[in-house]
Amino acid sequence: MYLIFKAYHKFAKQSVLMKKQERHIKAIVAYNEFIAQYPQSQWVEEAKSLKASTQHELDAMLLKDEKAIKKATENNQTIKQKVGWIIKK
Repeated sequence: MYLIFKAYHKFAKQSVLMKKQERHIKAIVAYNEFIAQYPQSQWVEEAKSLKASTQHELDAMLLKDEKAIKKATENNQTIKQKVGWIIKK
C-alpha cells in the first residue's frame, strides 16, 4: 500500500499540468488508505513527509487557480465596462 501511495505521489509530480491536480488528490487518497490500513508501518514517517509535499503542491495549485479565476473575473468586468462605455458613445 505504501508503494502505491509513493507511485501516485511520483506520478503526480511528473504529470502534465492538466492532470496534476487530479493525480495529487489520488495520491492523498492512497496515503489515507495506507495510514488507515497500516498505522504502525515502518514507512509512516516517510509517507507523512511525501503527503505533506503532495498537499503543499496541491494547495499551491488551488491558490493559483483561485487567483486566475479572480483575475479573469476582474478582466471580464473591465471588458464589460469598456464595451458599455463604447456603446454609450
